[in-house]
Amino acid sequence: MKLSDTIGSPSSWAFAAVLFFLLGAGCGGFRPNGANVYQIPWPSENGKYQLQNVSIESYEQPATLQGRNVQIFVNPSLADGQMQSERANGHYLRNRDGVMVPTDYTSVEAAAIHAHLERLLKIDTELKAVANWPARIAIDVNVHSNGKRTVNNAFFAEELDALFVPPYTELDVPIAVNGGVLAHEHFHRIFQSMVFKRIGKGGYFSRELQAFREHAFWSENSTGGSVEMVNGQPLDKDVHGQGKPQASQVAKYNAFYLSALNEGLADFWGWVYTGDPNFIKPSLPKLGNFRSLDQKPVERLASTPQLLAWTMGSVNGKAFTVGELKDRSYFVGTTYARFLREITQALAQSKDITRADRMKVAGALIEVLPEFADRAGKTVRAQELLNPNTFMIMLSSKISIVGELASSRVCRTIRRWAAPDWDHEMQAVKCLEPQRTTPLSPKGPVTPATPTAPATPSSGGEKGGTPKTPRKQTTTPAGELS
Repeated sequence: MKLSDTIGSPSSWAFAAVLFFLLGAGCGGFRPNGANVYQIPWPSENGKYQLQNVSIESYEQPATLQGRNVQIFVNPSLADGQMQSERANGHYLRNRDGVMVPTDYTSVEAAAIHAHLERLLKIDTELKAVANWPARIAIDVNVHSNGKRTVNNAFFAEELDALFVPPYTELDVPIAVNGGVLAHEHFHRIFQSMVFKRIGKGGYFSRELQAFREHAFWSENSTGGSVEMVNGQPLDKDVHGQGKPQASQVAKYNAFYLSALNEGLADFWGWVYTGDPNFIKPSLPKLGNFRSLDQKPVERLASTPQLLAWTMGSVNGKAFTVGELKDRSYFVGTTYARFLREITQALAQSKDITRADRMKVAGALIEVLPEFADRAGKTVRAQELLNPNTFMIMLSSKISIVGELASSRVCRTIRRWAAPDWDHEMQAVKCLEPQRTTPLSPKGPVTPATPTAPATPSSGGEKGGTPKTPRKQTTTPAGELS
């Protein structure tokens, strides 16, 4: 990653100029105490962004773009591995109604970021989510990856514990003011604190994960054919016993899977915050259609053999490019996000999902993260493959179910989404069939159905018998929003 000088995009400056003249800003000073109200692009009930008056209690130093919840770095540089920037200057005027109006694009970005992060912190506090505060966010930053300048994106840099928002060059909603994208990136901070740090104690595994993030992991380590293939599908024996993958292959698989899970849960968090299943679309319309949480038909979770084959960079002997591998990690993650949305729908009392419904599942997710991290950490340190079903089974145990119908809907959803390669853990998911009043028949009363457990493999334990062959999944490039 390379940080250097940056210039604002033409569309960014045009946006700021139009904003300033339309708002009728007048002279005025800052309020020394209490909440300030800012006029910034903000999502309306229909999900469209419009200029609205938004209260921001924590934005105490707008003249330098700083507040108690967020540290803003403008056009930062790296020195001895640390991020730094010169003093940032905010430019706001108070209009005749007492509302603070940003007069340049950077000030628009900063105010929107402070407003969204303030509300995300309240969610964290309510659900007991853990992340480092104040949040460190770099805007107008010039990032180069593989010799190309990164634009129209956002990502979390674990090594700097910072969110990066490169320049936005399109004419839609800027990424820095898109609350769903900011919530997505913010969740990476939560996952870093509650999962990766617990797994990576002692420095193990973090190197593998960081290498994946920097692309060198794939470009230097793809084998181009390490997994045996039969008719386009990897042999099950590579996963279930005979011919166990090498330690380096297991580490790559686990890094790939956890990165994909992180992306999927972050997409779910963007929906929890906004209520918009296609929250990416206002800023990146083409990418939004691929990553939307309400796309149909839904896919099952990728199986262990599929994940391993993708990780090794080969299907039918053809090595994946770095971009293709990245696309597949987002594709796998998106299936988890869609699974969580369907679980939320199964719990909802009506067809319309409410904020309370989303928060219920989000709370269960936060509760399970440390336990999942501890379990995953043991698996990683034992150099074994992480199970793609484990997380959702652990999550289901945290969801408080009220009534038999809700229990049945949730259970059936989990069973339908489960990765197709069988696993002994799926036996823990027992579906409670709803009890129904049955009329008497000429032969007497009909006994209601009793709860049934999932079907088990026909022979052997986890490593015995013949697992089901996973059905082939098709993927559409998901694009990159890290």
